[in-house]
Amino acid sequence: MHRSLGVHISYVKAVRLDSWSIAQLKIMASGGNTAFKEYLALFNIPESAPSDYKYKTKAAAYYREMLKQLSQNQNYDEPRPDANEGAEIFEF
Repeated sequence: MHRSLGVHISYVKAVRLDSWSIAQLKIMASGGNTAFKEYLALFNIPESAPSDYKYKTKAAAYYREMLKQLSQNQNYDEPRPDANEGAEIFEF
């Protein structure tokens, strides 16, 4: 599923076969599936929504950038999208 979204949206790494950077480990520690599902719920995006929709919303784009900044020990001061805006598709 993740591979079909493209690496600009989501990427897949094997826990035992691939090497991980410190930044990638921080992103996984801060994020992960459970945290992402809980975050999407703030935008009324259900778990059952198609993955190609969930991962392309403005909420998901914000979440990716927030995790990236946190993994680099930087604050992310951008305002979070509101519930309606977060559910919209983000144009790359």
